Amino acid sequence: MHFTKPAWVVHKDSSAKSDSTKRLSIFSVHVHPDGSRIATGGLGAKVRIWSTKPILNPASEASNKPPKSLWTLTMHTGPVLTVRWAYSGRWLASGSDDEIVMIWDLDPNSRGKVWGSDGGLETYEDEAVTWT
Repeated sequence: MHFTKPAWVVHKDSSAKSDSTKRLSIFSVHVHPDGSRIATGGLGAKVRIWSTKPILNPASEASNKPPKSLWTLTMHTGPVLTVRWAYSGRWLASGSDDEIVMIWDLDPNSRGKVWGSDGGLETYEDEAVTWT
C-alpha cells in the first residue's frame, strides 16, 4: 500500500480578511469509480472535485497540467457533510447541514449552466462537461 498526502487538497475560507487564508475542515472524501477524481465536502459549504493525476504522477503535479482542482460546486448553504459517487461515476450526491441532498449529474454532452440555477459552479477543467 502506498500513502500520499497531497497538501493542495484543501478547502479555504475565501471570506478571510487577512493575507493568510484560513483552512476549513473537510468532512467527507470519496474516490470516483474510475479513480480519475476525488470529491471532497466540508465546512465551507462547497463540494470540490480534484484530479488524481497529479497524485499518481509527480511530473503532472510539478507542471499543474492537468489542473489539480477541476470544479467547485457552490449551491449548498451549509457545511457539506457527505459526498458519494454513484457506481457509474456519472452522478455525485452531496448532503449538507442545510438539510438538502443534491444530485450532481456529469453530462459530457452539455455545455449549459447548472440545472435549475444561474450559478453554483466554478470550473477549472478543460473537458467539455457540465455539472447539472
